[in-house]
Amino acid sequence: MVKSISNKIFVLALTIFLICIFSNVSYSEESFSYDLSKIDTFSVSGSTGNELSEVQNTSTSALLAKSSLTPLSYSIANQRPLVTDEWQFLIAPYLWFVGLNGDMAVNGQEMQVNADFGDIWDQLDFAFQIRVEAMKKNYFVFLDETYMKLSINQDIKPETPLPIGANIDVGIKMNTLEFGGGYRLVAPKPNVPVYFDLFGGGRWWIVDIDQKIKFNNLPDQDSDQNEKWLDLFVGVRLIALLSENIIATVRTDVGGFNLGFSSKFTWNIIANLGWETGWRGFTPYIGWRTLYVDYENGSGSDFFRYNVWMNGIQAGLGFRF
Repeated sequence: MVKSISNKIFVLALTIFLICIFSNVSYSEESFSYDLSKIDTFSVSGSTGNELSEVQNTSTSALLAKSSLTPLSYSIANQRPLVTDEWQFLIAPYLWFVGLNGDMAVNGQEMQVNADFGDIWDQLDFAFQIRVEAMKKNYFVFLDETYMKLSINQDIKPETPLPIGANIDVGIKMNTLEFGGGYRLVAPKPNVPVYFDLFGGGRWWIVDIDQKIKFNNLPDQDSDQNEKWLDLFVGVRLIALLSENIIATVRTDVGGFNLGFSSKFTWNIIANLGWETGWRGFTPYIGWRTLYVDYENGSGSDFFRYNVWMNGIQAGLGFRF
């Protein structure tokens, strides 16, 4: 019942968000026009006729130049200073509606999991995600926390076939904490409305998998394994100002590098589309995230593997100040 209501709330929020975006994509020249006839009433106390004429010409040129700005360049001109000694902050809680596909092993028991986005939505017990970012001049630091608790009772294929009538339930608790910093190489100009950032950091993983095999006439067989590891990563981020209100962000990073304390390899990519409301720094956004990781440790009955693709829609609300 709760998940059904949550599903309807998500669809409603997504619909409202898309309506807001598409209602703000188009612009008319009227939005950036000025009434130049008012200059005729412009007066300067103590000015001669020639001086007044020069003032009128100068004001007319300035207004014409301003009115010739495109919506995009006008938006850039009114953005927060691109390089400033003041700290700028972003707080963005969000939800990642993720699907899970890949190979896992718990205490040597290997299995395949193929739970698509729709399946995970029904089997998601709890999720919490938030991103915090701070920037000063061209330098920035960030933290990103993701916690999910899943209960999967289908779409699981054990490596060793189960007895007839037996079934398997898997509970997954995944906690990742990203931290790092970066440098802004490119800031937007009227003819090049993009930011380009380089960054690096680490992703601390805590994964707990609880596997329960249920038999018809025998006691249940439980096994649980918890693993922790650290993946270092490097990446790039591109932010494009598509219009006065629409902003697109693409971020990707690679890491792991099989360092002994890390996974063999991990790859992360995020693409978001946001709508800058102009109200108290709020920016709702929606997008897609894919995160892949290939980690294994131990052998025999202690063997653990987490080689999975995580894909799904993410939606959130950014607050800048």
